[in-house]
Amino acid sequence: MGRNVYISFLGAGKYEPAVYTWEGREAEETKYVQAAELELLGQESFDAVYIIATETAEMTHWGGLGRALPETTRDRAELVRIHEDFSREGQWRWFEVLLGIVEPGDRLTIDLTHSYRTIPIVASTALNFLRKARSVDVVHLLYGAYEKNRELSPIVDLADFLAVDEWADAVAALYDNIDARKLADVARNAPAFHAPALLN
Repeated sequence: MGRNVYISFLGAGKYEPAVYTWEGREAEETKYVQAAELELLGQESFDAVYIIATETAEMTHWGGLGRALPETTRDRAELVRIHEDFSREGQWRWFEVLLGIVEPGDRLTIDLTHSYRTIPIVASTALNFLRKARSVDVVHLLYGAYEKNRELSPIVDLADFLAVDEWADAVAALYDNIDARKLADVARNAPAFHAPALLN
């Protein structure tokens, strides 16, 4: 049985206080989207909490985030350090970091709000790999949509877009092996609001 895992990225920029919302509920005002997400999703439901940060981000915000988290979550939140190297080799090291903290069968909630540089692309490819190679389930792929001078900042879930990978695999199976089973299965289980181009 896999774990329920929360993964987020801590940036080095200036954070402003906001009231984040999720499915009609509001979190306590905070500068840290991670604190809001864990409050709204129920921090007690997570078996592991990983915060990925560069050394600069750690020095800038790790202490503040720790103070914003409830004590029970603060004590088990684990900082995972990445280097500020976005060369090709550095990006592969980020990929390896993500693989290193995810176990087979894990159910993931991932927040990309403050991810470093090209990490969102690296993370999305890592998630595609993990879903296939380790039977990982991405429950939520979150982005805190902060906007200055707005009363509420919604948390947006982008997990539905991971279905595009499933469609691509299904089309490849049809094209390469003349096997329409996966495509039929994906189409049968697709929500009605998925792009009509995919459903065609």
